[in-house]
Amino acid sequence: MESPFVTGMVAGALEVHAETPAIAGVIAGAVGNILSWRPADGLFRFFRHGIDPDLDDIALLHTVLLRHRPASFDPAAVAALLEGLVGADGRYPVWVRPASAQNEFDPCVQANVVNYLCRCGRRPDLGVLRIAWGLWREDAATLHYESPFTFPYFLARLPPAARRSVVAANPRAVAGLSRSRPGATALDQAFQLAALRRLGGPARADLVERLLAGQGADGAWPAIGAFGALNFWGSSALTTALAAEALALAGKG
Repeated sequence: MESPFVTGMVAGALEVHAETPAIAGVIAGAVGNILSWRPADGLFRFFRHGIDPDLDDIALLHTVLLRHRPASFDPAAVAALLEGLVGADGRYPVWVRPASAQNEFDPCVQANVVNYLCRCGRRPDLGVLRIAWGLWREDAATLHYESPFTFPYFLARLPPAARRSVVAANPRAVAGLSRSRPGATALDQAFQLAALRRLGGPARADLVERLLAGQGADGAWPAIGAFGALNFWGSSALTTALAAEALALAGKG
């Protein structure tokens, strides 16, 4: 089943290779696909039907559009929509639902919303992200993301000033990104290596070697469940794009 979120993550990961004409073409195709999914109200869903709009899709996909097709929508209106959904505790919920309805929290969603708002020139509160970073462990998944390294990955994609401010709340957590994790998948390794490099850590040769060892004879990496929406979803294209991003950040791509 198709999802624009997978497409958006692929486009975001491939931006480190955007100067390569073939990759630029892939990104352009991805952006066109995202626009074909975008409803008039901007309330993206993980699937077209059977699921509520969610802030993760809204924020991440509009971040891609903001970079590549900013004239295709009203960035300020999307920012205002997201800001209007924040809770009294500073948390952004997962789902676009009435305030009286049951909702959820995932720090990855918080990171993606804050990233979009920062890139729109807003000044979102970073307190919740600082707390989440302080609590992060390299052996714990989040509510909707299977890999424990997904949150550091999204956190590391914040604009530099916001990123530094959050990481300063728990600089020791970066050391957790340097540790090997038994049973880590190629997706774990890609998220881990990319986050480590963006947060100022070393290009660990062992992480690079293990990630390269998972590459298939066709040059691709396997599909691995990345995020949950009724089930855990992922694709070979997503794992491959994330691996290519991580290797480029490590100076190997």
